[in-house]
Amino acid sequence: IDGSFPDYKRVIPIDNTNILKINRDKLLSAVDRVSTIENEKSPVIKFKLLPNVLNLNTVNNESSTASEDLTINYEGDEIEIGFNSKYIMDMVNNLEDLEISINLKDNISPIIAQENSNSNLVYVLMPMRV
Repeated sequence: IDGSFPDYKRVIPIDNTNILKINRDKLLSAVDRVSTIENEKSPVIKFKLLPNVLNLNTVNNESSTASEDLTINYEGDEIEIGFNSKYIMDMVNNLEDLEISINLKDNISPIIAQENSNSNLVYVLMPMRV
């Protein structure tokens, strides 16, 4: 294909040192449960990462809340970051390994999701402001 394309390497972060390892099915199920009450216009789900705990929560327009804690393998910085729940579910649905890795830098930088069996497959997801 003839044409000029953006440098994709500039979009993929290389300094995401906080690494979350999690069971893909457990993450997918938890996001699905918590997102049932989210605001349809802005489907934001907040991830709060603590040592070995991931808290997922959301609030809708009627001030209803949903929250769930997952036991995870995480020893990085405490990070609170928001995502569009549909994008998280799409990303996780396309990963096939039982355990996936999500690499984070901070609460405003893009994350990287990968599976161990295919290091060439890289998903990049931008966070939402919460």
